[in-house]
Amino acid sequence: MVSNKPIDEKPPVRSELLAAMIIFLVPLFAISEIPGISLPLWIDYLLVILIWGAVLFALGLAVIKRLPRWALPYLGLLLMPGMVFGQYLIGSWIYPFFTQSFGPRSSWSLPIRITYAGIFELLMWFLVLLSALILVNLLRLLPYTRGVWQRIRADWTQLSFLLYGSLVVYILLTFEEYRYEELWKSIAWMCLALGAWLYLRARRQKQRIRALIIGATAAMFTATLAKWILVPLQEWPTGYPVAPSVASRWVETGYTFISWVGFLLVLMAPALLNLLPPNPIVSQKEDPVTA
Repeated sequence: MVSNKPIDEKPPVRSELLAAMIIFLVPLFAISEIPGISLPLWIDYLLVILIWGAVLFALGLAVIKRLPRWALPYLGLLLMPGMVFGQYLIGSWIYPFFTQSFGPRSSWSLPIRITYAGIFELLMWFLVLLSALILVNLLRLLPYTRGVWQRIRADWTQLSFLLYGSLVVYILLTFEEYRYEELWKSIAWMCLALGAWLYLRARRQKQRIRALIIGATAAMFTATLAKWILVPLQEWPTGYPVAPSVASRWVETGYTFISWVGFLLVLMAPALLNLLPPNPIVSQKEDPVTA
């Protein structure tokens, strides 16, 4: 389902490439807790203003240009509430089942904990993929953004690129309650930025999906390695599953590895769009949309 023919699209200009990088690189400036460095409060406020100013600038440019290809990861950020709600929904469903079947979580064996994490993660990514499909279909109903769906049908990797943007939030959430994680998060976000850059410069479908897989793999490998190193350094409350221990080290690392595999499947899932009937011929009266 992956074509290696050149895609007839205008390459993004420099300003568009820079705007596309904001979503991946701006979190680097949001890290205010740097070990050994205490920043004044006014600098924190200034950073917040600059960060949101940059994001709003990129969003404004994207709206003016009718959500071109480089802006799709910004739509992926809209899936953030869905990710949080999905985690709550899935947790409230499968956690009682596991506690009734295997007893209190502190007594679960390591295979049961890994199984729980795997089911939880795969279901969450399925909800993210479903939310993305609903989102782009809603955009199809609006004349101003109808071209987004048409472009995705012409090149399914653009839906993968939209989902790729949600990894920015995932990296932030996966290190929640961690200490000494700033460097690792920064490396992961830079890996995502590199993958996005390669994607936007690629002219063939195979090159595009390969760029996203490389960026996502590098970022998730960084997160997986970081947890293996950082778990023994944490000061969580006493008692598993939150206290640092051999079991929690394996579970936290295994959970991130399963997330890695699940997200790679999500990135490739839009290829199934090729099984749908082709788009109807677009009326010549509609404005052409460039990617």
